[in-house]
Amino acid sequence: MELKVFWAGLCTAILLGAVATGTYGVLNITKTISSSGTVSTINVEVYSDSACTQTATNINWGNLSPGTSATYTLYIKNTGNTAETLSMATNNWSPQTVSQYITITWNRNNAVLEANQMLQATLTLTVSSFIDNSITAFSNQIIISGTIAPAPISAVICFLCQRKLTDTFYSSFFSSQIVFC
Repeated sequence: MELKVFWAGLCTAILLGAVATGTYGVLNITKTISSSGTVSTINVEVYSDSACTQTATNINWGNLSPGTSATYTLYIKNTGNTAETLSMATNNWSPQTVSQYITITWNRNNAVLEANQMLQATLTLTVSSFIDNSITAFSNQIIISGTIAPAPISAVICFLCQRKLTDTFYSSFFSSQIVFC
Protein backbone atom coordinates (compact mmCIF):
# COMPACT_ATOMS: atom_id res chain seq x y z
CA MET A 1 0.00 0.00 0.00
CA GLU A 2 2.83 2.38 0.84
CA LEU A 3 4.44 1.73 -2.52
CA LYS A 4 1.16 2.57 -4.31
CA VAL A 5 0.88 5.83 -2.34
CA PHE A 6 4.48 6.66 -3.18
CA TRP A 7 3.95 6.02 -6.92
CA ALA A 8 0.66 7.92 -6.88
CA GLY A 9 2.34 10.88 -5.18
CA LEU A 10 5.26 10.78 -7.61
CA CYS A 11 2.96 10.61 -10.63
CA THR A 12 0.89 13.49 -9.25
CA ALA A 13 4.02 15.59 -8.72
CA ILE A 14 5.22 14.87 -12.25
CA LEU A 15 1.79 15.65 -13.69
CA LEU A 16 1.53 18.91 -11.70
CA GLY A 17 5.05 19.83 -12.79
CA ALA A 18 4.15 19.23 -16.41
CA VAL A 19 0.92 21.24 -16.10
CA ALA A 20 2.73 24.06 -14.31
CA THR A 21 5.49 24.07 -16.93
CA GLY A 22 2.93 23.99 -19.71
CA THR A 23 0.91 26.75 -18.06
CA TYR A 24 4.02 28.84 -17.55
CA GLY A 25 4.96 28.30 -21.19
CA VAL A 26 1.54 29.50 -22.29
CA LEU A 27 1.64 32.58 -20.04
CA ASN A 28 5.20 33.54 -20.90
CA ILE A 29 5.37 35.44 -24.21
CA THR A 30 8.48 37.25 -25.38
CA LYS A 31 8.83 39.97 -27.95
CA THR A 32 12.01 41.20 -29.59
CA ILE A 33 12.30 44.93 -30.09
CA SER A 34 14.89 46.45 -32.39
CA SER A 35 17.02 49.20 -30.94
CA SER A 36 19.28 51.85 -32.39
CA GLY A 37 20.63 55.24 -31.45
CA THR A 38 23.65 57.44 -31.33
CA VAL A 39 26.26 57.78 -28.62
CA SER A 40 27.29 61.25 -27.54
CA THR A 41 31.03 61.65 -27.70
CA ILE A 42 33.12 64.30 -26.07
CA ASN A 43 36.54 65.35 -27.15
CA VAL A 44 38.45 68.59 -26.97
CA GLU A 45 41.58 69.38 -28.90
CA VAL A 46 43.90 72.25 -28.00
CA TYR A 47 45.75 74.23 -30.66
CA SER A 48 48.24 77.08 -30.69
CA ASP A 49 46.88 78.61 -33.93
CA SER A 50 43.42 79.84 -34.93
CA ALA A 51 43.36 77.55 -37.98
CA CYS A 52 43.57 74.59 -35.54
CA THR A 53 46.46 72.95 -37.36
CA GLN A 54 49.19 73.16 -34.69
CA THR A 55 48.45 71.03 -31.63
CA ALA A 56 49.51 72.79 -28.43
CA THR A 57 51.81 70.51 -26.45
CA ASN A 58 53.90 72.99 -24.45
CA ILE A 59 53.66 76.58 -23.24
CA ASN A 60 56.89 78.49 -22.66
CA TRP A 61 56.00 81.35 -20.32
CA GLY A 62 59.45 82.92 -20.72
CA ASN A 63 61.43 84.74 -18.03
CA LEU A 64 59.12 86.02 -15.29
CA SER A 65 59.72 88.33 -12.35
CA PRO A 66 57.98 88.35 -8.95
CA GLY A 67 54.69 90.28 -9.09
CA THR A 68 54.21 89.91 -12.87
CA SER A 69 51.77 88.11 -15.14
CA ALA A 70 51.99 86.59 -18.60
CA THR A 71 49.24 85.48 -20.99
CA TYR A 72 49.08 82.79 -23.64
CA THR A 73 46.37 82.27 -26.26
CA LEU A 74 45.07 78.81 -27.08
CA TYR A 75 42.30 77.62 -29.39
CA ILE A 76 39.97 74.93 -28.06
CA LYS A 77 38.00 72.81 -30.54
CA ASN A 78 35.19 70.41 -29.74
CA THR A 79 35.73 67.45 -32.04
CA GLY A 80 32.93 65.44 -30.39
CA ASN A 81 29.30 65.33 -31.47
CA THR A 82 27.66 67.03 -28.48
CA ALA A 83 28.03 70.30 -26.57
CA GLU A 84 30.66 70.35 -23.83
CA THR A 85 31.29 72.50 -20.78
CA LEU A 86 34.95 73.46 -20.51
CA SER A 87 37.15 73.49 -17.43
CA MET A 88 40.87 73.89 -16.75
CA ALA A 89 43.07 72.59 -13.95
CA THR A 90 46.77 72.30 -13.18
CA ASN A 91 48.78 69.53 -11.55
CA ASN A 92 52.23 67.96 -11.22
CA TRP A 93 53.94 71.19 -10.17
CA SER A 94 57.71 71.01 -9.84
CA PRO A 95 58.96 71.95 -7.41
CA GLN A 96 55.81 71.09 -5.46
CA THR A 97 55.84 74.34 -3.45
CA VAL A 98 55.75 76.53 -6.57
CA SER A 99 51.95 76.22 -6.78
CA GLN A 100 51.80 78.39 -3.63
CA TYR A 101 53.39 81.25 -5.57
CA ILE A 102 52.35 80.79 -9.21
CA THR A 103 48.78 80.47 -10.44
CA ILE A 104 47.35 79.77 -13.88
CA THR A 105 43.78 80.81 -14.70
CA TRP A 106 41.80 81.18 -17.90
CA ASN A 107 38.83 83.07 -19.26
CA ARG A 108 36.77 80.07 -20.43
CA ASN A 109 35.80 78.26 -17.23
CA ASN A 110 32.30 76.76 -17.66
CA ALA A 111 32.05 77.97 -21.26
CA VAL A 112 29.82 75.75 -23.39
CA LEU A 113 31.43 74.69 -26.65
CA GLU A 114 29.10 73.25 -29.29
CA ALA A 115 30.07 70.23 -31.41
CA ASN A 116 32.63 71.05 -34.13
CA GLN A 117 33.05 74.59 -32.83
CA MET A 118 36.25 76.38 -31.80
CA LEU A 119 36.88 79.20 -29.37
CA GLN A 120 39.83 81.30 -28.31
CA ALA A 121 40.99 80.98 -24.71
CA THR A 122 43.47 83.11 -22.80
CA LEU A 123 45.54 81.56 -20.03
CA THR A 124 47.06 83.91 -17.46
CA LEU A 125 50.03 82.95 -15.32
CA THR A 126 50.61 85.14 -12.26
CA VAL A 127 53.76 85.11 -10.14
CA SER A 128 53.34 86.20 -6.53
CA SER A 129 55.45 89.12 -5.29
CA PHE A 130 56.34 86.91 -2.32
CA ILE A 131 57.71 83.94 -4.30
CA ASP A 132 60.46 81.98 -2.56
CA ASN A 133 63.78 83.20 -3.96
CA SER A 134 65.06 79.62 -4.21
CA ILE A 135 62.55 78.93 -7.01
CA THR A 136 64.28 79.76 -10.27
CA ALA A 137 62.42 77.42 -12.65
CA PHE A 138 59.17 75.49 -12.62
CA SER A 139 57.08 73.05 -14.63
CA ASN A 140 53.54 71.77 -14.42
CA GLN A 141 50.73 70.27 -16.47
CA ILE A 142 47.63 72.11 -17.63
CA ILE A 143 44.54 69.95 -18.11
CA ILE A 144 41.71 71.25 -20.29
CA SER A 145 38.58 69.14 -20.03
CA GLY A 146 35.21 69.00 -21.70
CA THR A 147 32.18 67.43 -20.03
CA ILE A 148 28.75 66.92 -21.53
CA ALA A 149 26.68 70.04 -20.97
CA PRO A 150 23.27 69.38 -19.38
CA ALA A 151 20.28 69.81 -21.68
CA PRO A 152 18.29 73.00 -21.09
CA ILE A 153 14.86 72.65 -19.52
CA SER A 154 12.32 73.30 -22.26
CA ALA A 155 9.25 72.55 -20.17
CA VAL A 156 8.35 71.51 -16.66
CA ILE A 157 5.84 68.66 -16.30
CA CYS A 158 3.68 67.98 -13.25
CA PHE A 159 4.33 64.46 -11.95
CA LEU A 160 0.73 64.03 -10.74
CA CYS A 161 -1.38 65.33 -13.62
CA GLN A 162 1.24 65.29 -16.43
CA ARG A 163 0.27 68.87 -17.32
CA LYS A 164 2.95 70.90 -19.03
CA LEU A 165 3.82 73.98 -16.97
CA THR A 166 5.22 76.44 -19.47
CA ASP A 167 5.09 79.47 -17.21
CA THR A 168 8.48 81.17 -16.98
CA PHE A 169 8.21 81.01 -13.19
CA TYR A 170 8.16 77.22 -13.18
CA SER A 171 10.95 76.88 -15.74
CA SER A 172 13.26 79.22 -13.87
CA PHE A 173 12.32 78.11 -10.37
CA PHE A 174 12.74 74.34 -10.74
CA SER A 175 16.01 72.71 -11.73
CA SER A 176 14.22 69.47 -12.58
CA GLN A 177 11.85 68.87 -15.48
CA ILE A 178 9.35 67.01 -13.27
CA VAL A 179 7.57 68.69 -10.35
CA PHE A 180 4.34 68.37 -8.37
CA CYS A 181 1.70 71.05 -8.92
